[in-house]
Amino acid sequence: MFIHYVLHCKNCVMPLLLPRDTIEQPFADQDYRPNDSLCVGVACPHCKSVETYFLHKKHPQHNPRDQAWLLENRVEVTAHVSTLECEEQACKARLPLFAQWRQTTTEQERVADIATWLWEHLQCPDGHSIVKPKGWPSKTEPFPH
Repeated sequence: MFIHYVLHCKNCVMPLLLPRDTIEQPFADQDYRPNDSLCVGVACPHCKSVETYFLHKKHPQHNPRDQAWLLENRVEVTAHVSTLECEEQACKARLPLFAQWRQTTTEQERVADIATWLWEHLQCPDGHSIVKPKGWPSKTEPFPH
């Protein structure tokens, strides 16, 4: 049995089932906490919108529809794609970004998928905008490693 966060895409409302152990991994190291709010960015595999989600139920921006469920199997492959920095120079918050693909998805297919993501609403935990990082894949540019 695996605990999953069941989030609802802020754009298309489709459920996103994310394994808790994978999502919380960037927060495990006390010396490396990207933010104190257990806030993550997730790319919706359905509509391609990249959004910010607050996992703590008591956070004012947490969606009450988002909950943790116990599921028998893992759903999809959830990858920590990157940890993004805020555009605001004075802001030190960082946002772990996650995406989901099938087990059989190749690196080339992942890069092509990332090139289709919509970045208009992504924010850091403090509410500042995060834009698509320079050098990230477009339909003609490779993903930075």
